[in-house]
Amino acid sequence: MSKKIFIIILNWNKGDLTIDCLESLYKMSYRDFEVILVDNGSVDDSVDRISAKYPALKIIKNSENLGFTGGNNLGMKEAMKHSPGYIMLLNNDTIVHENMLSELLKAIESNGEIGMVGPKIYYYGDNIIWSAGTWHDRLLHRFKLIGMGHKDSGQFSKKRDVDELTACAMLIRREVIEKVGYLNDDYFTIVEDSEYCLRVKRAGYRLIFVPKSILWHKVSSSSGGEDSPLNIYYSTRNVLYLVKKYYFISLPFILFKYYFKCFLFYLLGCKVKAKASLDAVLDFQRGKKGKSEKY
Repeated sequence: MSKKIFIIILNWNKGDLTIDCLESLYKMSYRDFEVILVDNGSVDDSVDRISAKYPALKIIKNSENLGFTGGNNLGMKEAMKHSPGYIMLLNNDTIVHENMLSELLKAIESNGEIGMVGPKIYYYGDNIIWSAGTWHDRLLHRFKLIGMGHKDSGQFSKKRDVDELTACAMLIRREVIEKVGYLNDDYFTIVEDSEYCLRVKRAGYRLIFVPKSILWHKVSSSSGGEDSPLNIYYSTRNVLYLVKKYYFISLPFILFKYYFKCFLFYLLGCKVKAKASLDAVLDFQRGKKGKSEKY
């Protein structure tokens, strides 16, 4: 089987971030890879600047923002035309270690049951962990990044199975994509990786956290931050869709939880957050999917 890796990166008005990410990629020790950059309808000069610096780079230009799901799906479908060994989804607001890809490849090739692998992710410019895999709380249906906010003192130094991996950086075996398909466009952005990981695991594959593979993340640069209205809206709405599809018996409780959360936001004077949460719950109940007209 080919070991050629295609790396899919999205850009949306963030040329500086994308160029920094690309510079780190081209310094990696593993060289058998190709980058496909998908521009999600940027209105600035980022595509021109990226093209000028990397004239040989494959760039797919969208006329509109297709979201994290739509943009990545376009890139993945283009990569699949070339019969890759693996496809990697990588955020453009990351800086990779020179051994990031080689360590992921070593791990995923160690066992045919492994469908996806992900690196240890730090906050940019620090030794503070952002993610060492993801834990799924199946009671409250929260998705918690393991180790988030903890200084790395070696407590996450062992390779292990995890519930989920973040699409900030995950390497996917080609056969997995052939079997389970692409990201769910109903989600547009956020929680799409959790839903994808559920499908992959239900197809019988393992998800592995690889601590020797390292990168740094400039956290949610394209969505305004983890507590932005956009993040609150899509994370709330999409968790509800995920619960409805995979854990339907829990749906009434999760709906109540989110309505109560809206009420708490309002009591605390966080009216913007309260509105984003309420919009998400109401749009879910109305069956609205994909890109929101408001966020």
